[in-house]
Amino acid sequence: MSREDLSKEKSSDNKNSLTLEGPQRRYLAADTFWKHQVGSISYWDVLLTIGIVVGYTTLLFKQKYATFAQEDLYQDEALLWEAMEYYKRGKFHLSPLGSLGIQLYSLIPRCKPLLRIVSLTFASATLGTIYLSERRTGISPLLALPSIAGIGYLPLFQLQASQICVEPLQWFFLSLVFYCWQSFTYYPQFGFCWTFHLILLSVSLGLSVSTKYLGFATWAWICVLALIRFWNTIGDVRLSSCFIAKYATIQILFLTLIPTSIFITSNTLMLTKWTEDSPEFSKYMSTNFKSFLRGPVEHPAGLNYGSIVTLRHLESLGGYLHSHNHTYETGSFGQQVTLTQQETDLDTAWIVEYKFPDKERVMINKKIHDGDEIRIRHRNTGKLLRASQAKPPVTGEEYDMEVSGTGDWSYSGDSDELWKIRIVNGPHHSMVKPIKSIIKLQNEGHSCDLISHDTRLPDWGFNQQEVLCVEEAAESRTHFYFEMADPMIPQGEQYELLHCEKSQIRCMADLLIEFWQRQFKYNYYEKNNQIVSPYVPETWPFNLLGNKLSVSIWVWGTLFPVAFVIFKVLQWLNWNPYTSTNNVTLNSLLLDKVGVECTLGWFMHYHPFFKNPHLNLDVTLYIPALLLGQIVVAQVINALYRWSHWSLTALVAYCAVAFYT
Repeated sequence: MSREDLSKEKSSDNKNSLTLEGPQRRYLAADTFWKHQVGSISYWDVLLTIGIVVGYTTLLFKQKYATFAQEDLYQDEALLWEAMEYYKRGKFHLSPLGSLGIQLYSLIPRCKPLLRIVSLTFASATLGTIYLSERRTGISPLLALPSIAGIGYLPLFQLQASQICVEPLQWFFLSLVFYCWQSFTYYPQFGFCWTFHLILLSVSLGLSVSTKYLGFATWAWICVLALIRFWNTIGDVRLSSCFIAKYATIQILFLTLIPTSIFITSNTLMLTKWTEDSPEFSKYMSTNFKSFLRGPVEHPAGLNYGSIVTLRHLESLGGYLHSHNHTYETGSFGQQVTLTQQETDLDTAWIVEYKFPDKERVMINKKIHDGDEIRIRHRNTGKLLRASQAKPPVTGEEYDMEVSGTGDWSYSGDSDELWKIRIVNGPHHSMVKPIKSIIKLQNEGHSCDLISHDTRLPDWGFNQQEVLCVEEAAESRTHFYFEMADPMIPQGEQYELLHCEKSQIRCMADLLIEFWQRQFKYNYYEKNNQIVSPYVPETWPFNLLGNKLSVSIWVWGTLFPVAFVIFKVLQWLNWNPYTSTNNVTLNSLLLDKVGVECTLGWFMHYHPFFKNPHLNLDVTLYIPALLLGQIVVAQVINALYRWSHWSLTALVAYCAVAFYT
């Protein structure tokens, strides 16, 4: 439906009313803001935006010239710089950063002052885009300018804006997403401007999720806003069912396909860039991924008795089954059995033995099949892998059993040391294949499955992953596979090659999925495992860094969204569905729309950090949520200003007192 079609029907009883008369009740038209020209942007706004970008860049550069000219790296810059070094050399690397930020910064010459200026430019562009967004939401220039000035005044914003990091780039994409969303909801459906901003919104989402994984919170936020917008749109009784279906379909396609395509493309380019192995990172990857980096991997076609093997836990980083000459400090006090991340550790080697010791020589080099019972002996210490009734050292649940090493080279074991192999991804009684067969190990003495999880042992266990035996275990935690398998008698053994090539689509898809999974685990369970930040998410909204004015600006970014939520809850509690909606004003409509959108965005960019597995979280991670909180501040003050111009006097007085005291 065109703009003219949407504008034909007028309110029957009041030309200036925001609501129209429907068959059962009054309703808001889908193009209300467009018809009343609320949120229109003038050429002066564009010129002011350019002035904001240029002015803030120049001002902060002069103010922090010594910081920008520094040739040494600051501590917070090391993360991106290291990722860029690996990327330019084509070496594999695991990083908590998204691929796009690394790729974009790698295009710039390796000049530290220049890279800092690039970060400053993105931060300045963020302020300019937020100004345009606030103008699009109907905020007066008189309030929009102080709003973005307050954000730029924050010490943490200035700190990040003057460093080599991807945070300013993420802020810019977030501000661009918000501007595109406001423009998308402002223009009439299916017009050129509506379509253009929908495309730009989708592209911005793709760039955001590819820069930092917090961008997924931005993506989810926009999807929720799209659902709310759709709900409000179907309330316009003038719109046909065909129109609504077309409207929903186009949004779903654009908001899913374009961001997904950009994210996958960026990561695929990163993947194809890697031409050199980095053992310090590739040790965490599967054998399939290693074959992509190192070349074809030769392995026996089947697993034999007597083979020296390494056993890997499928769900863990590295995940090499490991034992060493140290004992537990609880339970059976037996030799520790853990998972380690060290690929070349000699203590990860085990020998697969036949269940009957007196027939072991006869069974050497015989193939092992699904359902066979085996003994697993540690090569360096000679101890057998054992499950016992003792409780594990960390997880002491009733159904958990300790796994340890017991005996010596002469010990043949009993049912506690017998393990039945079950192939998960193959038929019953099929041959166990190194690398290819995903297996479960079931203890015969206790009818439990060998598992591991992300829980670490204390310092006496060298902070390695706990291994235990559980009767009713989560299926994914029971999955292992044999990575290395050296037959005792290699003559006559058949070998196969494993190699993942870039030209194979299925191979590339598997590599991408594994890369995302291992990158996540590396960041949360390895890189940041033992590091605790002095700032926890609960304290971020009340960061007291800087003078009284900057502290006030920071705290307002939290208090106003919270106050808005309380206001809306009280409003809903007093809502009467039978009262007339004819008294709706543009001021209240804008406050509801922008307040709900930005408060929801503030929550969705802040709440994920409460679920973080590690505690190495810097307070600067709160800035994306704070930006949206500051828009709530500006919108609330704008509503008060439109209600009474005298309300601005109190705000100016407060800021003056805070600045000069």
